[in-house]
Amino acid sequence: MNIEIILIIFIAIILTAIVTYMITNKIHKANFDIHEIKAKAKAKAIEFESELDIQTKQTKLENREKNIELQQQKLTMLVEEAQQTSSKNRKQLEQTTKALEDIANITIDEAKDILVELSRDIAQGSIDKLYQDGYAKIKEDLKEKSAQLLLDATSRYMTDFLETNFTSNIKINDEKLKGKIIGKNGKNIKALKDILHVDIILDNDTDHITVSSFNIYRREIAKKTIIALIDDGRINESKIESTQESIKQNMDKDIVQESKALLKRLGIKNIHEELVYLIGKLKYRTSYGQNALLHTIEVAKLSGLIASEIGADVELAKRAGLLHDIGKALTAEENRNHVDIGAELAIKHKEPAEVINAIYAHHEHEEPKSLEAYAVCIADSLSAGRVGARSGMLESYIKRVEQIELICSQKSCVAQAYAIDGAKEVRVLVKSTDIKDEETYALASQLAFEIADQVSYPGEIKVNVIREHRAIDYARH
Repeated sequence: MNIEIILIIFIAIILTAIVTYMITNKIHKANFDIHEIKAKAKAKAIEFESELDIQTKQTKLENREKNIELQQQKLTMLVEEAQQTSSKNRKQLEQTTKALEDIANITIDEAKDILVELSRDIAQGSIDKLYQDGYAKIKEDLKEKSAQLLLDATSRYMTDFLETNFTSNIKINDEKLKGKIIGKNGKNIKALKDILHVDIILDNDTDHITVSSFNIYRREIAKKTIIALIDDGRINESKIESTQESIKQNMDKDIVQESKALLKRLGIKNIHEELVYLIGKLKYRTSYGQNALLHTIEVAKLSGLIASEIGADVELAKRAGLLHDIGKALTAEENRNHVDIGAELAIKHKEPAEVINAIYAHHEHEEPKSLEAYAVCIADSLSAGRVGARSGMLESYIKRVEQIELICSQKSCVAQAYAIDGAKEVRVLVKSTDIKDEETYALASQLAFEIADQVSYPGEIKVNVIREHRAIDYARH
């Protein structure tokens, strides 16, 4: 092959490549233009669709706003119609009310008050009936249960009844000793009566001395004093007085010891010393012939038994029972009822509220406020109410004697006053420094008048005013 042919072939190849490139390039450009046209067309279509959607939404929004506006207009019309109807009805109601008030001659407010009161009465009547029916059933049930409870309690506690009398006998067989006790012209026995404040009966036909007094404490001191004087053999005013004082001090000590032993047996603690003494002193007091201490012990034990059955505080109930009559230990010295005295003592010594309430409640000075107070009230009634426990005439006699002594002792010039001879005589010892002999007659008359005016009694009472002046000196080496 020569060079010319090769060159022609080479040029042909180059030309073919160039033509091919140009044709390919043209094809690519045509394709690109087609894609560009399609893209622009699509964009136009999207834009058109968007504009149509916006127009549609705007149309819907405008329609909705128109509907809301129409609804508001309708609502406004309804409100206006309702107001008009309400105003019309109000006027009709006022006219009707006025017409009714004119016919009934009563205002609507007054009618309301009547209706409310009538409704209240009807409701109260229904409530009362329900209460009565329920209360009757509860009362019947409680009656049966309480009867069983009391039977159980009383069957578990039994005690003998001991009635206290007002005389004590001292046996004496020696005739010489009898004469010594009487003394020359009855001087010694008179001194014994005057100092010991008791009746003393010494009869030659008997083998004993009878000591009589409604005041058991005073009588016991007198009895022990006389026994001590008989043992000593010396009987004179000075010896009687000193022996009496010594006996009294020893008795008070015994009272405290016996009271403490009682508290220990009952399991009651933390009682003030004054109350301890007064509890023991109840041994020397009576109520309608019933010994006050025995009654108190009985009430304390019964209260505890009842409390144990009803779920109350047993120790507190016994404490309240033991103190319920504590005021009786001081009624001989104070002209007041034992309930007020006892409550004041309990308050003074900071006793529990249940104890104070029980003291008031057992004589209905106030309502019981606790189970323990109820137990005490029941126990007190049981103890006092059993057959033979108390004697009314004896109690009235004691109260009469106490009243006579108090009337006399309230005078500032009186040192002591005591009734003797079955309260047919009252002996009044006056202070010699406060009253003259000639004034004793006026005092006797005044006391007799006050006793007659304030005390109810059969027969007459002798008022014996005694003024005694003693001059004492001592001989010394």
